[in-house]
Amino acid sequence: MKKITEAEKAALNTRTLSRQGNVRTLITQLEVKEILLIEPKDWTWKSAVPSQLCRTIERATNRKFVCEKVLSAPGGWTVTRIS
Repeated sequence: MKKITEAEKAALNTRTLSRQGNVRTLITQLEVKEILLIEPKDWTWKSAVPSQLCRTIERATNRKFVCEKVLSAPGGWTVTRIS
């Protein structure tokens, strides 16, 4: 543990504490036409895929997403915000 300066804090990738997971937070922060690659090691839901999470976020907001499966190694999914 150590003290850091404001400049060092600004260089860190942080988010406020909440009950939301990292993937949900990153999906909700996407701007239009931005793409997020979700790797299998980042996805911890056992019986679901990111498209289910995207549909939940779509119902709660006015955002629309396209989820696609990555077929090449190491696999994963891409999420693109379309509106």
